[in-house]
Amino acid sequence: MAILQDDINKLQKSAINFLYIFVPENSQAMSAEFMSKRKKQLDELTKIYQNNPEYSFKELVLFIQNGIISRYGKTPQQILQMLYNASSPKRVGVSGIGTSEISDDQAAVQVENISTTVTDNGTTSKRNIWEDIKNVIEWLVELFTRLFGNYRNPREYNPTTSDWTYKNRPMYIEGSGASKSSLATIFPVAAAGAIVLFLMKSPNGKKPARRRTTK
Repeated sequence: MAILQDDINKLQKSAINFLYIFVPENSQAMSAEFMSKRKKQLDELTKIYQNNPEYSFKELVLFIQNGIISRYGKTPQQILQMLYNASSPKRVGVSGIGTSEISDDQAAVQVENISTTVTDNGTTSKRNIWEDIKNVIEWLVELFTRLFGNYRNPREYNPTTSDWTYKNRPMYIEGSGASKSSLATIFPVAAAGAIVLFLMKSPNGKKPARRRTTK
């Protein structure tokens, strides 16, 4: 079934549910459960790509990237860094020298209380990011229902606090605090083109066929 402009609008409104595709495949910082969700998100996006010739995989990734920026005023990497800073086992000292340990319970509270600016239908407000993620799932459900009739429950792969707390807290990597260099330290994927490499790794080692792009 062809992708319509309304489908793209729904994909962009629910784009935060694909946040983890912007984490590099070889990330050493994130938990196995987190990376499993990343794979499921990529699988779902690939499903859209493989069944619809209208847009390239890179274009779909850019729709998601732009949807996140439009709604939250932050790039996917900035949101990921915000979550990492709240959940990381250590904090860089005020002077930038030395670190301090943060307990699991402290990190969980910080993660659960993360709020960010959200722009929805022209109205901007401060919201808890996890509540907003739950609220936009309905757009994703509508999209998959129209395109495929059935779908994998988005709650199997959408971002949740449990991805960042207790046993799933990310590993601390030196120099990964809130600094100009920290984005590249933990989340170096900055362009959609890098994510397209995911599709280059099919079981038979063949590159996927080129897709026609319509404007």
